[in-house]
Amino acid sequence: AALCRWAAPTSAGAAGRAAGAEAARRALRVSGDVAIGGPILVLELVPEANIAAGEAQHGPADVLDDAVAIRLSEEPLDLAALFSAHEGRRVVIVARDAGRHAWQEQTVANAAALRPDLIVVETGIPSGRPDAAAFIVTHGAGRANLEAMAAATR
Repeated sequence: AALCRWAAPTSAGAAGRAAGAEAARRALRVSGDVAIGGPILVLELVPEANIAAGEAQHGPADVLDDAVAIRLSEEPLDLAALFSAHEGRRVVIVARDAGRHAWQEQTVANAAALRPDLIVVETGIPSGRPDAAAFIVTHGAGRANLEAMAAATR
């Protein structure tokens, strides 16, 4: 029961949470202007879950204000139409190990060509800086990592 209370995402002040938050903040690498001053469209590029990590229980839109989230498991057919349907929202693409997944790299490249103000967030192992206006590397996809990313965009 104590472990469940400690691990619960809503248990404010649980032992160790401050240390985890500090570690996530220190791990963050930010390049370019990542400030978001309005509504957001989050495209979460989700690779097939592996046995070690499993399916994520939370996502970046959970920690970003005024965000609409779309989870993709393959390259979308028409990014321009997708962006048009969410006109007025800053686009944030969240990838995980994009260098290991060609469809993620291609989606990021296509999105950057359409939206020069794009923010790319890499939650896994970065394979290089994409051609995007802004880039954040979190070095993890845990709740603390995502909260550190959200804080950097405020």
